[in-house]
Amino acid sequence: MTPATGWYVAAAVGLAGCGADGGQVGRAPYDGPWTSASDGTDPSGADQGTSDDDGADVDDTASSDDDGTPPAGCPGGPAAWTTVVAEVEAYVDAQGGPGAAVAVVCNGQLAHAAGVGFTHASGDEPITETTRFQLASVTKMFTGAAAVALAEQGVVDLHAPVSDVLGTVGYGHVTLHQLLTHTAGYSTAFDVVQSSDLVTVVLDNANQPLWAPAGAVWNYTNPGFSVAGAVLEMASGTDFGPLVETALFEPAGMSRATMHVATVLAEGNYAYGHEGSPAAPIPIAPDGSYYASALYGPQGGAWGSVEDLARWGEMHLAGGGNVLSAAGAASLGEFHTRTADSEQGYGYGVFVESFYDPTVLTHGGSTPGFLAQWRLVPDLQFGVFVVTNSEWVSPNAIADIAMDQYIELGWAGDPPGATVLDDYVGTYTDPYGDLGTITITSDGVGLTAQLGGSSEPMMHQWEDIFTVYHPALGFDINLAFWRGDGAQAQYMVSIWGVGTRS
Repeated sequence: MTPATGWYVAAAVGLAGCGADGGQVGRAPYDGPWTSASDGTDPSGADQGTSDDDGADVDDTASSDDDGTPPAGCPGGPAAWTTVVAEVEAYVDAQGGPGAAVAVVCNGQLAHAAGVGFTHASGDEPITETTRFQLASVTKMFTGAAAVALAEQGVVDLHAPVSDVLGTVGYGHVTLHQLLTHTAGYSTAFDVVQSSDLVTVVLDNANQPLWAPAGAVWNYTNPGFSVAGAVLEMASGTDFGPLVETALFEPAGMSRATMHVATVLAEGNYAYGHEGSPAAPIPIAPDGSYYASALYGPQGGAWGSVEDLARWGEMHLAGGGNVLSAAGAASLGEFHTRTADSEQGYGYGVFVESFYDPTVLTHGGSTPGFLAQWRLVPDLQFGVFVVTNSEWVSPNAIADIAMDQYIELGWAGDPPGATVLDDYVGTYTDPYGDLGTITITSDGVGLTAQLGGSSEPMMHQWEDIFTVYHPALGFDINLAFWRGDGAQAQYMVSIWGVGTRS
């Protein structure tokens, strides 16, 4: 893999059925940060895991109710959990993965957790419920929560221009709220990534132009969270890593969570990531990739166990617990903005899947060698959390196994309305990203894109989302049209750039 000059995210912009590629519960976009390969392929691959020797559960990790009695467990009790672990083991074995871990929260509290398989493809150290994994973009939940915590203390204003803190005009009127909801119009790649200091690299990129006016579109961007992390660091006077550990991990009872690779290495019981394939896995040590980069920290730099992810779910279900006020915790999973799918929202580092009944809060993570999935159903006081240490065992498939055992979700979404092709017809220009100028025409049956001297048919995916082959990039890309205040589309949005109607 040859990294490009910037850091990109493989967000599939609302395509249906992301499935084993690491998407959300249903038709949500895939969330996973990865460095762009020169050939446009997704270096994150698929995800993976393996089985545990005994599949033991940890019912004793659940805390007791106020009257001293243990909380009610999951439906089906230990037998149901034994079924889950057996199915997870079978799935992971079939995929040929080194390991995985899964936990479930029932009635608002951690009920079961187990590791399966091994921390290293050629080793014999078993994964346990306390083994640390790289959490990738699940970290964005912590960045959002840290911002809310500081806002509750009056240290930052979520709706004030971040230039008030950064001391540069480069970011103009962009706010923390917009950065944390992917609506700042910020690019998906930094031009300069050399510095090891978060604030330095953010300020070095302060004059990058916005791809779209702040607040105009939703476009998943990793660097936007780096900017947010730098704002929190400067406003609080505390480095981002220690800030998150002290403000969030400690009061949430996330005893194995850390933002520091040095801590992972020093304390042991960690998983190696694995690239390559089941037949030829390539191990990645905690210090063997960009995991320790200060730039990566607010985007995806957290490490933790599957139990830690469950504790974060408990915090949400407890109305903030010892971490946030009830209002602050609720704001994390609020439908602040729609994504490319009108019935999927984004809070502060959390996808809000309102097309399910009841609503599901979720976020995935993908980085070289690791995949993760965090899902919570607040109305049912239920959650499932999965981490894997390879790129070919899906944490979503494992999460589905657990959800299918314990709960049943209904469908609250409405089918999209009829597509009016003329709403998209026009010329869109992207002066800053990789899209160039694209002219959309219609023959009354479908759309055609004129781009790079080529004429390419567009495949309709869902609502305002289409796929088209981009000759200059050399692969299919996903485009989401944004209408603005009228019926006619005003923007064409992708992780490769944003085109504005001419």
